[in-house]
Parts: sequence; C-alpha cells; structure tokens
Amino acid sequence: MDSRTKNLFFLLLFFFTITSCTKKNEVPRPASSNTPNVPVETSTPPPPIHPPQNTNPVRVATALKFNQQPSDVETVDAIQVVISAVDSEGNVVESHKPIIYISALLSPSNTPVAFATGPNFKLPVNGVANFDTPKLDQPGTYTLKAYSQGLEISSQSFNVTPPKERMITMIFNGKKQTVRFIPPDTIIDTDGGKIPFRPDQNGVAYLEMAPHLYKMWFQSPKVLIVNRIR
Repeated sequence: MDSRTKNLFFLLLFFFTITSCTKKNEVPRPASSNTPNVPVETSTPPPPIHPPQNTNPVRVATALKFNQQPSDVETVDAIQVVISAVDSEGNVVESHKPIIYISALLSPSNTPVAFATGPNFKLPVNGVANFDTPKLDQPGTYTLKAYSQGLEISSQSFNVTPPKERMITMIFNGKKQTVRFIPPDTIIDTDGGKIPFRPDQNGVAYLEMAPHLYKMWFQSPKVLIVNRIR
C-alpha cells in the first residue's frame, strides 16, 4: 500500500470513529411545541347527598294549660273551664287525642270531691277540651286538677256558695210567669203558694197535683220548665 492510499484509509477510519461516537452521545430532543395536547381524564366526585329535611315535624304535647280558669259559682251553676294541650313553646298541639280529665279538690286539705253532675272528662277537639256541665253541690273553696296521659296542671282557686234567693222564669205548660226561687227546694208562685222542688240525681223533680202529675227541671239557672205528664 503506497503512502497515498494509506493516508486515505486512516482518514476514512477517523471519520467513521467520530460519527459513531456522536450518535452514541446524542441527547434526545424535547418534543415539539406543535405536538397536539392529549386531554387527561380526571375523576370528579359526585355531589354530596343530603337527607330530605322534615318540614312538618310531629309536635308533642308537653303540658296542659287552662285557657279559661274556673270562677266563683253557686251550687246550682255549672263550672266552665277550657283546657288545652300545648308544646314546649306554649302552642296548642291540635293532634293531641288522649282524654282530658278534671277532678275537684276541696281546700285546704285537697280532699277529692265528686261532681254532682258530669261528665268529668272530654275528648279534646284540635287539642282543646271545653267543660261546661260539671257541678259541685258542696259549698267551699276548690281547685281543679286536670290531667291527660301523664300531663297535669292545677287551676286557680274558686268558691262554691249556696244559691241565693232569686227571681226566675217558670214556664208552666207553655205559659211564662215570674216566680221566686228559694234554694235549694222551694218555689213561691205568683199567688204566694209554695211549690216544693226536690230534684233527683238527674236534676228532675216531680210534682203531684191531683189528678195531674208534673215534671220539673231547670233548663238554665233562671228558667224552670214545668210540664204535665199525666
């Protein structure tokens, strides 16, 4: 091999060596900015589930209340009171259904006294019980106690007094006349005659004036009905 050929051979060998080394040390180029963006899927949590709100909560009675307190009465008059079942805020609980009872306690010993007439219980209507028939025939100072399904309340005190003599209307077989009534059992008619009035437990009395028999009862404290039944 002559010197020229030998120089060419070494030149080619050098070039080949340099090229090989360059490819081995080549650093990868970053991706082009023109590379399209690939969307990345993300997992979005579902919205929280809230339980439905109860817009009409069930209200429960926590106490009883005297809407109308008892007042002083005579033994011939009925005691009138109004009692309601209320919640913790004092609102009437219209859904309250249990029976409301009342009892009379004679002061100062708080001795229970039975009503002469009744009843002493009521089914509440829209949470309210109205009492307008109970009577007490024993004079004294009383309180009323009301109770219903574990709830209790006591009223203010009131007095029951013997009835006073008064003028009443007597309707005798449909005819009206004004007469005097002397409690508990005497009626003075317009001629000054005395008519006995001795009612039974239902408040009805009978008067025999031969040959007739009459039935008598107070329609109200000031109206006496007298009807012939025989």
